[in-house]
Amino acid sequence: MLVSNRWSKLKKDFYDSNTKNYNISKIPEIYDTIRHDLRKNVLIFDLVDPEVKDDIHQLAKMLAYFVVINEYGLTDDERIQVGKDICLPLLEKILIDLMFWSEKTSEDNYWKYRN
Repeated sequence: MLVSNRWSKLKKDFYDSNTKNYNISKIPEIYDTIRHDLRKNVLIFDLVDPEVKDDIHQLAKMLAYFVVINEYGLTDDERIQVGKDICLPLLEKILIDLMFWSEKTSEDNYWKYRN
């Protein structure tokens, strides 16, 4: 039931039948789900020819690698900028938490570091 619900949601998120458009940002998630199901839900694929399983996995893998590369930029400068955009807020939050907890003060003082 869980597998069926997961795949139904993925299908709905990937293809909009009203507009006839595909959401290619879901391809990496589809690939991850295929990989997961091939490893963890083996019984689902017992009726599928092993060659077909391999073809499905390889196709999803190629599509996912293409999409993921484009999501993170094609040039080194684009990849660095995406990395900064993702990591900088996280690193700032970690620094704030470290400063707060190093003082071992009450939680009321937490917000003085957030400014």
